[in-house]
Amino acid sequence: MKNSFFSKLTVVLFICLIPQDIAAQKITAKSPEVKLKEIFTAKQIQQIKAYKTAFANTNTVADFTAAYRKGAQLKKDLFDAMNKDFEKQSKINVEKAGNYKWLYPFIPGYQSSLVAEGTVVELILYYKNFLAKATKTAEKTDDDFINLMIAAYGEHETFYPVWFNQTWDYGGCSHLGKGIHNKTLVSINNLYSSNKLFKPELNEVREKALNDILKWTTYCSPRENAIKEINQIIKAVPLSVNEKKQLQNRVIKFQKPDKSLQFNCDKANCSYG
Repeated sequence: MKNSFFSKLTVVLFICLIPQDIAAQKITAKSPEVKLKEIFTAKQIQQIKAYKTAFANTNTVADFTAAYRKGAQLKKDLFDAMNKDFEKQSKINVEKAGNYKWLYPFIPGYQSSLVAEGTVVELILYYKNFLAKATKTAEKTDDDFINLMIAAYGEHETFYPVWFNQTWDYGGCSHLGKGIHNKTLVSINNLYSSNKLFKPELNEVREKALNDILKWTTYCSPRENAIKEINQIIKAVPLSVNEKKQLQNRVIKFQKPDKSLQFNCDKANCSYG
């Protein structure tokens, strides 16, 4: 009787578990070309192929710029489709969901990453892949641009640049006061002077650095250090009248901070959220 009971139990368990396992195996077993057609529209697949071709055929700084911007646009355009697929995968097998390594050969220079506590999938640009392309062009402008991006973000793009210490998924403290903001803004201005080709991308980095100074409320360094770096930026970086005024007002606010501002968070017990 015992053997009969356990045999029936094994059959029941097998029947209950096998549909999910088979579904997961089918997802894994599909060819990359089939997966492309299931996840993306014909227009998106055309975009993917156009980007791959542009990246492969990068020979000049103009080619580099075109490929770089095609990739940035592709990342945005594939976001919804990838997350719809990620949600579908999660319902079948949450542990295996989000594996898009099969996609990498189609999108050189990019890899997928789970963000927002593992609830969202997005493509991440790997700067070193683009640096390898930049070094093969005759011009130096693309090398300088990518090296600046690596200095600002690291090996790959992240939501928080190097001037920010991320302590959890949604925040942390700014490194204002350690010279990183000033160095970044000066480097951007130097690139502006030599070539305007990457101005839209550089403007975005510049805006992030300034917003970090003007809008963030928790700072890793002591208050005096933060004030000192802002004054260095005012002297060293070409600013609009409005930008200069905003930074001067920030110094005034830092000199008499209210409770919303926290300093010396490297050592103090700051609230990050």
